[in-house]
Parts: sequence; structure tokens; C-alpha cells
Amino acid sequence: MKTYLNTTTGLLTLAAGATTGIRRIDAKRGDLFLLEVVPSGTITGATGVFAAKSTYSGDPVALASAWTAPATEGAGYLFSINLNTAELNALFTGEIAEVTLLAEITWTLAGAARSTQTFSLVVARDVWRGDEPTPSAVEAAASFLLSSPDGSQWTISITNDGQLTREKLT
Repeated sequence: MKTYLNTTTGLLTLAAGATTGIRRIDAKRGDLFLLEVVPSGTITGATGVFAAKSTYSGDPVALASAWTAPATEGAGYLFSINLNTAELNALFTGEIAEVTLLAEITWTLAGAARSTQTFSLVVARDVWRGDEPTPSAVEAAASFLLSSPDGSQWTISITNDGQLTREKLT
């Protein structure tokens, strides 16, 4: 996912120069989530950290302690965020569909630390785990039972030649 960082205000947005900050990012548990951060100014030599927690006082459940600097002009700094951690998995109790985490990006340049706004990282549960059985195929019925208006019952069948047959049961 590509985001844009205003290095003056610390606002993380979805479009360069936007004035509305990101409030929510959606991701999937078990995945490696790639988050690209394109800065508005030069921050060469800066270090970056992405942290996500279930509570402000808790420990991180997802953490990228470093970003990769861009290799080409105009590209952003890249976080590779592991969403397959024991701490994150522990939050998925019962049949809960998703968890909402508190997240932010902190960058440090020349000894000065700055942070983005806090935003929600909503992590959805996996639908496919990979160890489920294959669904059973439905077999077409060769015959079925019908009731007529007078209450009698009939069995309707089809032969291998495609002929329909009927038999009155009552």
C-alpha cells in the first residue's frame, strides 16, 4: 500500500499533498503487509519504525523496526510488516472476524524523533487456513418423490438413456 508522509506536519495520507490523514488501514492476518511511505521532503538517513498495538500500554503485536530506503527517485521508504505473530494470533479468540490495532510510524532524523497520527490497523482473520477439507461434491439425484393434488405419491426417475419413468406409490 502506498502512503504519503508530510514531513512538516507528520500527517500520513493516501494522496500526495492531501490534508486528510489516514484513519484506517485494512490488512489480513498471516500476511506480510508492505507499506510504502513517500515523504514530502528529503529525509535521507532517517530511520523509521512501524508499530501496532492492541492497547496504548501494551506491547507491539506487529512491528517493523526498520524501513528500506528507496532505490529509485520518487519511490518511498518500505516497511515489511509481519502479520503472522504469536501476539497478533492470540487476539483472535473464538470466531472473531477482525481486530483493530492502534498504529503509527515514527521516524528519526538527526536525533529528532517525529510520529504520524495514530491510525487504526484493522487486521481481518484468514478465511482459508490451508488445512480444511475439500467440499463434498453434490451428486445429482436419479429419482425424486412427488405428491399429486389427490395425495398420492409418485417416484419420477431418469434412465441412463435419458428416459423419464414414473411409478405411483400410493
